[in-house]
Amino acid sequence: MYFVHHLKSIVSQVMCNQLQIPSQTTIDHRQITDNMTIPLQEIDDTVNVLSDGIETLDSDIQRVNTESIHHKNTLDSLIPQLSTLKISIEEENKVLDSIKINQEVLQQDVESMGQKLNDMKMSSYDGTFVWKINDVQEKMG
Repeated sequence: MYFVHHLKSIVSQVMCNQLQIPSQTTIDHRQITDNMTIPLQEIDDTVNVLSDGIETLDSDIQRVNTESIHHKNTLDSLIPQLSTLKISIEEENKVLDSIKINQEVLQQDVESMGQKLNDMKMSSYDGTFVWKINDVQEKMG
């Protein structure tokens, strides 16, 4: 903003210097003033447009800085939560791995018990085989 004010003061000084014409000059003072006023007015208008643009950019910079600070604060608050979440996921994966191993062991135990049960059905307890004969009445009769 300082730049715009400085530029305006320079333009004003140039206008004053250009308008001071020595008395020995034969050119009409009014014609010089009119010829100088038009370009200086254009410069002043341009400076005003640039000043408005600079003010807009300045407010945009302030807004972006505020948003940046907000995003940084949000990110800073999420980083510890991310570390905690990673640890929690690793622990859950370990638990799932141990459950899988236990399930495999239990499945082997079930298969082993099933095999033992089948083996027990085939033999008797006193060392003799037990035979089951279906429909004995019909076969004897």
